[in-house]
Amino acid sequence: MLLESVNRLLRTLRHCVAATEALFMLSIFYKRHRPSEHFRRPQCLEFQI
Repeated sequence: MLLESVNRLLRTLRHCVAATEALFMLSIFYKRHRPSEHFRRPQCLEFQI
């Protein structure tokens, strides 16, 4: 029963790591291909606050 919960926890962690890696790759891809929008973003964030 303990082993089952540990396996479930490990599976969840693996999904979280995979999702984090995917987001990181997407952010790098986005910054590399759209630099002008990336530089414009801080001004947009200032207006939202």
